[in-house]
Amino acid sequence: MQRGFVILRATWKGEKVRSGIKAANITQDVASLPPEAQRQVIDFVSFLKTRYSAWQSIKAMRTPLADEPFIGMWREREDMRDSAAWVRDLRRREWGRSE
Repeated sequence: MQRGFVILRATWKGEKVRSGIKAANITQDVASLPPEAQRQVIDFVSFLKTRYSAWQSIKAMRTPLADEPFIGMWREREDMRDSAAWVRDLRRREWGRSE
């Protein structure tokens, strides 16, 4: 990102849209709004900062799936080598289904 230059990435009708907007233009645009609209912009920016900082915190605390304790818990079970066959057999025994 260049100094004083903001790249906006958005999706419009399924297509990615990129537009370059100078930070100075954003400041001018906000300054040209009525006071109530300026407060709304500030509130929205505050909301986005809170939302994305919380999301980053959640991502940082998240355990990779491969490191979860339940992964591989049935590794030693021979009857689970073919899980589809195991399910078919279970259905046949429990519900009389042969699918």
